[in-house]
Amino acid sequence: MTTFDTLLNKLHSDSSTIKLGLDRVLLLDNALGCPSKAFPSIHIAGTNGKGSVATKIASVLQQSGYNTGLFTSPHIDHFSERIQINGQPITEESCAKLLKRLFDVENAHNTFATFFERTTLLALIYFANKPVDIAIIETGLGGRLDATNIILPLLSVITSISYDHTNILGNSIEEIAREKAGIIKAHTPLILGPNTPPNKLFESIAKEKKCPVSRVQERYTCYDKENQAIAKKALETLPKSFCIDDKAWSGLTDNPACRFDIHQRETLTALPKATRPKAVILDVAHNPDGLQRLFQKIAYTFPKESIVCVTSIAKGRPPEQILSFLKKHAIKIFLIENEMTSHLDDETMTKYAPQQTRDPKEIASVVADGCRLAHERNAIIVACGSCYTMHTITQALNAG
Repeated sequence: MTTFDTLLNKLHSDSSTIKLGLDRVLLLDNALGCPSKAFPSIHIAGTNGKGSVATKIASVLQQSGYNTGLFTSPHIDHFSERIQINGQPITEESCAKLLKRLFDVENAHNTFATFFERTTLLALIYFANKPVDIAIIETGLGGRLDATNIILPLLSVITSISYDHTNILGNSIEEIAREKAGIIKAHTPLILGPNTPPNKLFESIAKEKKCPVSRVQERYTCYDKENQAIAKKALETLPKSFCIDDKAWSGLTDNPACRFDIHQRETLTALPKATRPKAVILDVAHNPDGLQRLFQKIAYTFPKESIVCVTSIAKGRPPEQILSFLKKHAIKIFLIENEMTSHLDDETMTKYAPQQTRDPKEIASVVADGCRLAHERNAIIVACGSCYTMHTITQALNAG
């Protein structure tokens, strides 16, 4: 096992619990020399769309010639996807070196951070050391108590508000919105997406903090167009010292992996020909609002196709609501579970997804069964769920 693997295992094993709050990350940031204040940044929160908006902004800035950092989460295939400069993930060598430094500082101060706090600090140190001209920082969960909320950005962006992580952020839209509003900083411009509450909550908080507010007013049926509009508004709000090259605006069409990624039958070469579906769509939609918007796009792009759905339901999401919605659109649901998902009772599993597994060793065969049914019915596969689910499903597809 390499030094990188050893340190990455320590990162995961020592700090898996979610502990909201800024005390630990502020203490460690200060002990590390305040990397959070070492470069200009843009802070992005929201229920859906924040990863896509972050990627679009980073792409435009990179194409305009700026050394651009990007911090997103979670990853799909490899931890290093979370921390990038100019589209290049952090190297194992750099990651190992900085993790060792971080662990040494924790030991010296007898303060031990959570997984996400460590990952955030790792990104901040990396961006500060390079250094970057600007970094786009996506929140992990909420905003007010999120580890990323120690930065002092050039502007703040809230993409959308809907129900998600209700067990942590609250059971009402207003409660969730207030948590996301925690990223609003004094005298810092605020960009709001069209699917944020129209009840002036954000505007009133921004007024108290003397923040100029720009809201994307137009409503979009296509969520990618909406994300493009939010990213464009944010870029136009940056200080005039940031100059956007005319050709760089093409970066607004860029997206992270598994955002309506379409894989046609002929590209699914790892699968036997006898089980290849017409197409596979991979998408990280995993909450009610995200799923509704995903299936709106599917209805527009594949209006006459039958759908076989392969999914899992992450902890903190409403299983009955999600499965009931999927059952309306899919001829069959194949449900997989792992340690990151909500374990459903047998009655719920049988009612909505008679084809399912709770055994990690059986996931590949369940995905294969879904592909086989889709092939037989000349249907498409819609694989949706969290980034962890996408990793599991893509591994199964690639394994054939």
